[in-house]
Amino acid sequence: MSDLLPLVTQILKDKSLADIKDEFEEQKAKIRQLTAVEILCYNDNDDGDNGESRNNPPPFTRYAMGSFDEGGPASNPNLFAVPLSHSNGRFCPLAELRNCKICVGGGFPVCSLDDTMANRPYFEVILDDDDSMEENGPKYIRFCFCPTSTWLIVSLRNWPDDHWRENINIRGSDMEEEMPFLVDELALRFPEITVEFHEVCFVQRHLPAPLQRLLS
Repeated sequence: MSDLLPLVTQILKDKSLADIKDEFEEQKAKIRQLTAVEILCYNDNDDGDNGESRNNPPPFTRYAMGSFDEGGPASNPNLFAVPLSHSNGRFCPLAELRNCKICVGGGFPVCSLDDTMANRPYFEVILDDDDSMEENGPKYIRFCFCPTSTWLIVSLRNWPDDHWRENINIRGSDMEEEMPFLVDELALRFPEITVEFHEVCFVQRHLPAPLQRLLS
């Protein structure tokens, strides 16, 4: 029996190290979830079921994702900017923009782009009217959500230059709440337009205290 003791000791040690590693990875996954910033596009037929079969598709599509621990101060020192990257290179069709939400902490919505929702917070749409952008390049739009002054920076791909300039001249860069123009008019006329999500900016004082401690 004494000859087996070193072997048994080593097995128990290896098992203990494996358990510690598993627990460490589990905690890392929880932190990733808690610090996640996502752009989720909810399906019109969402019934709350998370099934992913062909007959029962998932309730949302994740178009972009970032993390608070990858963010930092924006050009405005009062804002904390979180860069976003796209899931598998997929871009959101403009027609689906109204179904998108900014979510944090593993899927909790903090801002919605649905302008038809009752009692929704006000948000403003601002077109970038910079004439120096490259020919046929992306057209940048900023969404400002009140009352927390959360900003979402996106760009529209495949929006023809002449039509963009025409609307800048007619409407100006400050479009207030013109989601109907983007989703109900522009997306119908140019169904090839897609949305790329670049960045979400939060007012630092509005971040939850536990999150501020985690980022400090």
